[in-house]
Amino acid sequence: KELVGQISDALTANCLKRVIPRFSCADTPVFRNVETYYRASTLMSQFLNAALVVLDEGNEERLKSTHKLYEQWVFVQLAAAFRTAGLTCVSREGMLNQVRRYRYTLDIDRGASLTFLAENGWYIVIRYEPWILPETVARQRRDTVYRESRSYAWSPDVLIEFCIPKASGTGTKVPSVEYAIVIDAKYARAIREHHRSRVEKYLDIRSTASRRQIVRQVWIAAPSTELRDEISMWDPS
Repeated sequence: KELVGQISDALTANCLKRVIPRFSCADTPVFRNVETYYRASTLMSQFLNAALVVLDEGNEERLKSTHKLYEQWVFVQLAAAFRTAGLTCVSREGMLNQVRRYRYTLDIDRGASLTFLAENGWYIVIRYEPWILPETVARQRRDTVYRESRSYAWSPDVLIEFCIPKASGTGTKVPSVEYAIVIDAKYARAIREHHRSRVEKYLDIRSTASRRQIVRQVWIAAPSTELRDEISMWDPS
């Protein structure tokens, strides 16, 4: 709040009244040739490019919508919860990408996944915004799940898969998902009936290995101000 107040005060200053805000480094003759402006621009660029791990590559790609940040926050919170429960993360894909020898970008790409090892060889996979494709396409891509209809693909915010270990000698190329949970993140002040109706379809997601419906729970994560309890059920029974 203090920072917002200072920014608001600065915007009312006479020297900034006609300045148009920009979310990129300025490259104009003034910033190239006037020493004070050049020095300020250079220092800012050096600071933005100095970190070994950055949110995204480049200066203009650091802006994200709040609802996207909330979706990724929910994904990270779930990963932290599994670690707190004592599970070991054995694989992560689509989160940390090397762009130079000692430089990485830290982001959560669509399809990113974290794999946690559980007891008795079972493992749990958390997938961020996976494409849930029709069966034929899903089998061609060796995906673990599919949607029964042949129409467009689905993309829930988070899909949690509980998988059994591969049986030796069976030649199975696709792990068998025995149980799944869908979590849809809604950055909304209140959850309405239309939010619920839009996510009920995810109950029809099926396992590619067994063709059974494997999504048993569909949750909505929201920073709702109307929910007094941390967890609220749609059906009291």
